[in-house]
Amino acid sequence: MVYKVEWTRDAKKSWEKLDKVMARKIKDKIDNELAKDLYGEGEELRGDLKGQWSFHFSGYRVIYEIFQSKLIIKILEVGSRQGKFYERVKRKYGR
Repeated sequence: MVYKVEWTRDAKKSWEKLDKVMARKIKDKIDNELAKDLYGEGEELRGDLKGQWSFHFSGYRVIYEIFQSKLIIKILEVGSRQGKFYERVKRKYGR
């Protein structure tokens, strides 16, 4: 079963700022692997980000939510794990 991928405005902006080659690789990974196998490479987050998922790819992180009843994956944020990536994600999407 293939899930539809939706991007938040923030995730799209972050993705557009990436190196073009890496941005294409990440998008391909999302469209060709994540959308088909939600749990294969994903890791459920804990604490303030419980209910959200993350997958890692070449030093980058993609944070997403799964809406199984609607067959949708919503990409919340994309970025390098360096710096304050998770702090920024917690500020925006933490519970």
